[in-house]
Amino acid sequence: MAIERYRAKDFLSDFLDNPRKTELKEELFSIENDQYDKAYHDKIANEMREFESARQELVDFAPDTGYEAFGDLFYSLFKAVPEQVDSKDMATSHMINHILFGEVLKLVDWENLHQYSMADIVAAGLAAVSMEPKLEEIMDRLDVERDKAKELQEMMKEYLEMLLELQQIIEDGEDGEDGVTVLIPGSGDGKEDGGKEDGEGEGNGGKSSDLQDQKNKIEEQMKRLEDEMKGVAEEIDDSLSNTLPGALSAMQQGLKEAVTEASALESACNTWGLDANGLKKISIERRLEIAAMLDNDYLKRVFELMGRFERAYFAEQKRKTSFAREEVYDLELGRDIKRVLPSYLARLHKDSPLRLDFLNKFIKGRLPQYKMRGTEKVAKGGIISCEDGSGSMIGEPEQWAKAISLTGLRIAKAQKREFYAIHFGGTGEIKEFDFRKSNEGIVTTKESRTGHTEKFNYLDGVIDFAETSFHASGTDFVTPLSAALDVLREQYDRFKAVDGDIVFITDGYAGVSNQWLKEFTDEKQRLGFTVFGILIDVGSWSAGGEPQEPLTSICDHIYQISDFASSGDIKSMFGQI
Repeated sequence: MAIERYRAKDFLSDFLDNPRKTELKEELFSIENDQYDKAYHDKIANEMREFESARQELVDFAPDTGYEAFGDLFYSLFKAVPEQVDSKDMATSHMINHILFGEVLKLVDWENLHQYSMADIVAAGLAAVSMEPKLEEIMDRLDVERDKAKELQEMMKEYLEMLLELQQIIEDGEDGEDGVTVLIPGSGDGKEDGGKEDGEGEGNGGKSSDLQDQKNKIEEQMKRLEDEMKGVAEEIDDSLSNTLPGALSAMQQGLKEAVTEASALESACNTWGLDANGLKKISIERRLEIAAMLDNDYLKRVFELMGRFERAYFAEQKRKTSFAREEVYDLELGRDIKRVLPSYLARLHKDSPLRLDFLNKFIKGRLPQYKMRGTEKVAKGGIISCEDGSGSMIGEPEQWAKAISLTGLRIAKAQKREFYAIHFGGTGEIKEFDFRKSNEGIVTTKESRTGHTEKFNYLDGVIDFAETSFHASGTDFVTPLSAALDVLREQYDRFKAVDGDIVFITDGYAGVSNQWLKEFTDEKQRLGFTVFGILIDVGSWSAGGEPQEPLTSICDHIYQISDFASSGDIKSMFGQI
């Protein structure tokens, strides 16, 4: 990766092109910052312990330039339009920071992160904290160049001292007795001003010769030092050509990781009903609590999956139409007898040897049928999410289940639909989350075993929902589905209609009695709701294969995570919810 913006030799040229300068520039930050930027920087450092700790760690690692590098990172992420300090005003000792951030500001990954962090001191602070280890790696990679930059700075100081001494000699030589000039710098003819003959003014001749010798000596020293400085600048540039690409690669990796964390936080906050402006209204302390909760691989994966689900869902909702069925445009698997292929309907004949195969596929919803264009309507009813939290769901299966449940909550919140969640485990073990009054900022939870009921504000309720797990042995389908049925019955009794469906998320099998299954199926028909089954057939405990009873009888549609975990196509699942 070429260094296109500025090089060490350019810093040196700026210095040498103005031989009359008498002091070095002392700007240490490479990103422009004013008093307001500094005030925000100090505020986050005072109120965010993690920020101050991360900054100190970098200072301990790179005492010479670490403090300023961390500040540059914060300013570049916080400022809406970050600009670099003019190189002519930059301290040479910190030129490596200037060169580095000149390249960083051109990275696409920096732009992606900047979208999350600009004008948000907490987001910028969290991103800087996240990237501190990478900054240490970068400082280590550029250690030689940073030392050379300090060496060049010291040489420049020495050069300026010589320049000041030279100027003093010239001033001394320009003023002789009675104001007569006795030395013309650079003339080399040994004559006094006014064209006096040799021998005249001999009292000043010795002084003139002595000053001229001193001048020549210093100029020779300055010339040697200038050549040495050019050599050091060339060494820095040659070294950077080898080390800067690796440093920028490390920076890109750090930026990508910070983007992932920022995206997860945004997904979480969207789920919690907080947009960017709403998030900024939360106290720094509260936002740090949320960020700390997300600072683990488990939840990062959950919100990564949520991002995929949300994009797929809202894209599918835009695509849907509310027209009547008009044309066949593809084939799909299902159990809609009116659309099953005629060749398969023939297998229903009582003498057909494939009759049992047909019935088996019908039960599982795996019959080939026509797919109609313009058949699906955008669902706007409530969502009751039943999420399996038994022991076999530990790990990857639970991450998928949590992501689906939280995406359902996000969808309901965005579309002003009611949402009710039931987290279940072993026999009789459930915890219910009533989000139906979330527009009033109230979430009610109820635990089956203790009967304990608690009210949360919306944000705390969602956090509690995200963190709830049972990990019990065994799995009980009856208790959560009966609880979901009670919610729908209550709705029916009040409004004589049901406006909602059940999303049932599990990784496998649990026994139910024939009597309970019949009662549930009869109630489903009476109340007119649909059960969408989502089989979490991934993870070490998964048996894989086709869905089994009783799931196939409980659910009207069953989707398998393995289908879109491999293909990435998850629109089919969210297309009907």
